Amino acid sequence: MQRHAGWMAAAALCLAGSAAAETPEPPPGRGAQPPKAFVTVGLSRQFTKHAFDTAVSMAIYAEDTTIQQTYRVGPGTRFDVGGGARIAGRFMLGGALSRRTADVSVHVSGSVPHPFFFNQLRPVSGDDVVQAREIDIHIQALVLLVDAPGWLVAFGGGPTVVRLSQDVATGLELDDTYPFTSVGITSVTTTRVTGLALGGHAALVVSRRIGNHLALGMDVLWSQTRVKLKPPAGNTIPVRTGGVQAGAALRLLF
Repeated sequence: MQRHAGWMAAAALCLAGSAAAETPEPPPGRGAQPPKAFVTVGLSRQFTKHAFDTAVSMAIYAEDTTIQQTYRVGPGTRFDVGGGARIAGRFMLGGALSRRTADVSVHVSGSVPHPFFFNQLRPVSGDDVVQAREIDIHIQALVLLVDAPGWLVAFGGGPTVVRLSQDVATGLELDDTYPFTSVGITSVTTTRVTGLALGGHAALVVSRRIGNHLALGMDVLWSQTRVKLKPPAGNTIPVRTGGVQAGAALRLLF
């Protein structure tokens, strides 16, 4: 009888241990207080393409000519940092800085004077790659749509300040040799032009807690700004920036 009682006690202990082992762990952040503030760092992809045109007058072989230019800015990667703080209930104020360096393709076309004879223009066209650097500062007012222990989802927007530095073609390096019946372009010479503008944005911010003070995030942002660039020669160039971007982030919660 004592032997049976011992076996029964051992079986009960095994069952209790098995039940304890099968008890699910609490979700990340369970029992933690809702964050009062956060700091975020991440990478995002801008999907929107942009293009703009301009014309620049320049002197070639002592004659003035006008060169048409078309710039095309493709998608690119951005580096993002930011943060926010809860001001009351489900309302937060935040800010973000997004930086991007992009290769911009430029197509130039026009007519080039003859090196020896006046009023004998020759058609020319060519392509090159220049650079643009863009810094966006977003000021955000956010509303928490989901404020659960494991998830934070916020939507909001606000003003955006953009600083754009763009290389603009101001001269041509020509392939022009005897008998000078045709001419080509080997490269363009550029001048960096900088402009500052105010626009706006809307943002969706999603965070999944992986610890009491750490979360993985996904951000989707749409912005639009028109920057006016003033090259040394030629008219002011209106350049549209922004568009749709999305990326992943790591957030530190406080």
